[in-house]
Amino acid sequence: PSGFTYGIEAGPSHDPVKIVKWGGIGRPSSETGQANARLIAAAPDLLEVAQRSADALRSAGIEPRATSDNPLEWLLHQTESAIAKATGEQP
Repeated sequence: PSGFTYGIEAGPSHDPVKIVKWGGIGRPSSETGQANARLIAAAPDLLEVAQRSADALRSAGIEPRATSDNPLEWLLHQTESAIAKATGEQP
């Protein structure tokens, strides 16, 4: 489609090529566009880390709580919210 530019990046060995679609995130040559592209490219890895972190906290017996004196309960709540947002489970 017009207005979109596609770029190909080398990825990790299990994902050798990532195609980044530019559009609505800034021009590829702009500083903001480049920062957005890096964030988009890192998103799968960030999601995996968030999911593993949440699993580890739950395995340690931490319960998610939006308000708590225990920072790990709050952290698990925030992590689960971010995962839901990233996976489309949250409106």
